[in-house]
Amino acid sequence: MGEDLAMRSPTCALQLGRVELSATHVRVACMKRYSSRVSASIGSSAASSSSTPRVRQTCIASVIGAAVALLVLLFLPPAQRSVLPVDATVRGEALEQAFAAAITKVREPHSEWSIAIDPADINAWLATRLPRWIEHDPSLASLTSLTTLRLASIDGALQIEQPLQLMVGSIIASLRFTPTIENGALALEVSTPRLGRMPIPGVASELTQALASHVRDSASLSAARFRLADGRVVEVREIRCDAGQIAILFATRTALDVAERETPPTR
Repeated sequence: MGEDLAMRSPTCALQLGRVELSATHVRVACMKRYSSRVSASIGSSAASSSSTPRVRQTCIASVIGAAVALLVLLFLPPAQRSVLPVDATVRGEALEQAFAAAITKVREPHSEWSIAIDPADINAWLATRLPRWIEHDPSLASLTSLTTLRLASIDGALQIEQPLQLMVGSIIASLRFTPTIENGALALEVSTPRLGRMPIPGVASELTQALASHVRDSASLSAARFRLADGRVVEVREIRCDAGQIAILFATRTALDVAERETPPTR
């Protein structure tokens, strides 16, 4: 009996050792698995915390980029620019004299005639001659703002430019419009206005209505004609805008013809 126990004791001890070794392996495996999970969790948290500054930096960069683009659009001049010639005084006087000679010239009754005007000459007249007219005739004081206005002609439209002084600098406000003659009256169609090169949508229709109302309220503009000192009437028949040139078609009616048309028929 004692010998059997002695013989079995090494076997039992060996089995117990194997059990303890297996338990140790299990504990080590569990600790490794837990450690890997903790490391993964820490890495995920670190990645999340490190990605937050990158998102913030991206948003800030986008805002700054948009602000810079807005400033560039505001302070860049319009793609099509008006011109004020260096010899503005000479060209302004020449335009005034040439226009006066053209409209007062004796012509065949009902004959049509045309002139072509360089917008730079109009700008010269606005800057140099219009102030003289305002000075001699105070009733024209409301036209003072036109002295700084600049006009350009592009294909199918006219573009007016007005400088605006801001605290951060000067920008150019521009507006394109198409003048036409409809049923003997002047009509204007306005395109989208711009500040610099930045369009201002949603304003064109309101400006068109405002300009149309102003034209209707002005008899000389709405009729698209004007009377000369000798009684003749010069009518504007057509306005065509080309790149760098404004072509205007006129017709001169005699005083007798005007009187016959304006006299109501007798019953």
